[in-house]
Amino acid sequence: MRLARLALVFAVLCAVHAGSVRATDAEFEKAMVEAQQMRRSQPLAFVAAVEALQQRPTPPDRRQREQLGLLRVHAAMIQSRFGDVLHIGAPLAESAEDPAVRILASAVMVNALSNTRDFVEGQRRLDPLLVEVEAQPDAGLRRYVWMVAALFYNQLAQYDAGLRYADRVLAHQPDEAERCAANQLSIEARLNRRPGTLSLDVFEQARAYCVTAKWPAMQGLLDLNKARWLALQGQRNEAMAVLDAHLPEFQATGSPRLIAEARAQRGEWLREQGKFSEAEKEARSAMALSSELPSGLALLMARRTLYEIALARGDDALALRQLQALMVADRAYLQELVTLQEAYQDGRDESLSREHELALMAQRNTELDLQSRAAAVFNTRSQFLLALLVLGLGSAGVWAWRARRGQRRMRYLAHHDALTGLWTRQQFSLQASAVLARAEGSNRPMALVLFDLDHFSRVNSEHGHASGDALLQAVAEALKGLESETMRFGRMGGEEFACLVHGAGLDEGLTLAERCRAAIAATVVEREGGLLPLRITASFGVVSTAIAGYRLRDLLANADQALYRAKNAGRNRVSAAIVVAVPEAEKA
Repeated sequence: MRLARLALVFAVLCAVHAGSVRATDAEFEKAMVEAQQMRRSQPLAFVAAVEALQQRPTPPDRRQREQLGLLRVHAAMIQSRFGDVLHIGAPLAESAEDPAVRILASAVMVNALSNTRDFVEGQRRLDPLLVEVEAQPDAGLRRYVWMVAALFYNQLAQYDAGLRYADRVLAHQPDEAERCAANQLSIEARLNRRPGTLSLDVFEQARAYCVTAKWPAMQGLLDLNKARWLALQGQRNEAMAVLDAHLPEFQATGSPRLIAEARAQRGEWLREQGKFSEAEKEARSAMALSSELPSGLALLMARRTLYEIALARGDDALALRQLQALMVADRAYLQELVTLQEAYQDGRDESLSREHELALMAQRNTELDLQSRAAAVFNTRSQFLLALLVLGLGSAGVWAWRARRGQRRMRYLAHHDALTGLWTRQQFSLQASAVLARAEGSNRPMALVLFDLDHFSRVNSEHGHASGDALLQAVAEALKGLESETMRFGRMGGEEFACLVHGAGLDEGLTLAERCRAAIAATVVEREGGLLPLRITASFGVVSTAIAGYRLRDLLANADQALYRAKNAGRNRVSAAIVVAVPEAEKA
């Protein structure tokens, strides 16, 4: 009797506990739904809600844990914590139980990679994502991935592709928020490709969707693009009025890109109106924000404004300093555009290679399937079965070995130039940027050496491209002999090369450059038939972080200037970068 009472009490307690767990799960679910509803209209409140959810006990339900992880990814994206986006999103993208969570996490990671300018990795993830989402029954999920593709390609300056995906979203019954974002992306692409297809009605209609969706960041981008379009139409006063009217709204979004570009644009137009003090204030505000941006457009516009103001005021000394800074910003922005195009091409090449590998694997799988069928036909004869089994195992082993060798080759080619074996431009930029970031934290000096081969085009035109390739390979072998664990060379394109020297000042960089110059000058390519051997020289530009700071694009721009001075001085020589000092009061 006593045991029966104890069992009854235990059952009641279990029922109460189960009811409590269900109630707790329901409360957690409700809190997540409420947080999700704030993501676009109240981004800061959304971040706070996600942080509050993280303070609660971890939910036992796997689906809820995955949903919470996805909310954390979105919160990190809003805060521009792109490293956290990749860290939190990777496990979800790879192994989430819910396919929608996997796809959404992958999409947000692509967005983060485009913001960090890692377009090759972004495109590597985006291509299969676009294929996978087509098989999903959720139309909203497909529209979201297309939206991410439009944003990715617009940031990559591939506006035709961006427009294609934005228009695809608009053609598949989007909701108000999706219409807002897709219209903004479509307008951005058309403004850069076909501005004549835009009209005031297009901007007003798009803004109405964003107002309804309560998406202030998208409203701000639309208003900025509207001002730019009006300026292209020759309506500069109307464009200025748009910026003046919406500047407080830009500030309220907290978006560094939006605020910096708006202030830089406003400063440029104020300078044209002769309002130099106001223009200078706007330009310096844009410069202060631009240090956090991956793109140098706002910085270039602000530098140009300050240079024009100094000229108009007749301050020749200041104008010279501003011109120096403007040239650096201009070269950096041009380099950025070149890098975007190269990143797109590298990504397409990798995608094509991957598709080729998949086709080969599919063909091999078909062959293995035919072998299996043949084995089934002859399974009554053990001697044939054994022979086929040995053949199948041997073929599979050979195939596996070839597949591993192919994978190693693909990984190698992703980071190394196929002709010279040196790092590709993309790999050099990634490695150099990471090393510079660490060096800046410890205030460790670094030197950058940039050089290209003198009159290399003559080699190709007079002796043929095969001779040119042979000469490039010989130069690369000479450079590899100078490499160490802390010093690697990259082929930046054509006959241009670069090297980042760890822990080195300008003097050490010049010493290394001289060693490279001598090694290249001593390089000889012997030719058959008694023809004269081929020789070549190189011109070098050297810069240190003490002169140009720790941003790779600034170092490259300054080294490039020094390289051109070396060429103008007669080639086959080394030149150090000379940067005119900018007083503290004029620095961003």
